[in-house]
Amino acid sequence: MLEITCEQIRREVSNYMEADLTAALKRQIDDHVRHCPGCKAVYDGVRNVISLAGHGAIIELPSGFSERLYRKLANK
Repeated sequence: MLEITCEQIRREVSNYMEADLTAALKRQIDDHVRHCPGCKAVYDGVRNVISLAGHGAIIELPSGFSERLYRKLANK
């Protein structure tokens, strides 16, 4: 069995979370995420974002956040 790369993990993380993979690919990702701190962090981060987005709570942004964001986007 070929080892899966970190790039492949990032491409497949949403499919992995939705269990929309072959059994073989799921096993590869399970093993990789268990041993790769970077990919575990990516998985945990995506899982947290989905959890927060699904929670429906309103998050209060810091004062001036929108203005700073728009300025940065305008400068790109």
